[in-house]
Amino acid sequence: KANVLLLENHGILVYDTSVREARMSLHTLEMACRMVITARSAGIPLQPLTAETVQDFMASSGYKPVREWP
Repeated sequence: KANVLLLENHGILVYDTSVREARMSLHTLEMACRMVITARSAGIPLQPLTAETVQDFMASSGYKPVREWP
């Protein structure tokens, strides 16, 4: 039920309702990976977000809603 798939030994597969949306998903993944790599290389521990913080972001940030794929 995802539109971004990480395929072991193959790479990344991204699909969405348009090329624009797929590129945004890929860009979001790239930025998240860069943040993790930068933090790890600097020895900065990352803490997971609370469910409440995630829900608030999804509801209030203007980010697209989670799609229900058939």
